[in-house]
Amino acid sequence: MATAASVPFNEHLRISDAIADGASAAAGQFHCRWRPEYANSSGNYHGGVLMAMADAAMSRALQARLAPGLRAATVQMSSSFLAAGASDVSITVHTEKLGKRIAHCRASIATTSGKLLFTATAAFAVTAAAPSPQ
Repeated sequence: MATAASVPFNEHLRISDAIADGASAAAGQFHCRWRPEYANSSGNYHGGVLMAMADAAMSRALQARLAPGLRAATVQMSSSFLAAGASDVSITVHTEKLGKRIAHCRASIATTSGKLLFTATAAFAVTAAAPSPQ
């Protein structure tokens, strides 16, 4: 099972896993610290950064629930931008349905003071993990 820290893109986004036992959790909690590189021209989170954070967090939470040898790949994502912000955020993920071939998740991103910035839903293909490149 991959961890948030072992996925280079998640490491780049600095998403830290805040759940002790992700394998038994239907919902994941993640935290990401504000970085100036995340800013748009207005000094708030760039929308693409919020989308990438939500996708990475949903994927991580889903991966924690999959059987060994399976992986999840995003096939569809819808998002809503609700407010601007530029601070540390919490990402909450719920796995709505985990089927044999498709999984559905939703995520919300809020400031640590509770201001909701972003929501997303996504569908993931559940497939056999590809062999590691040598």
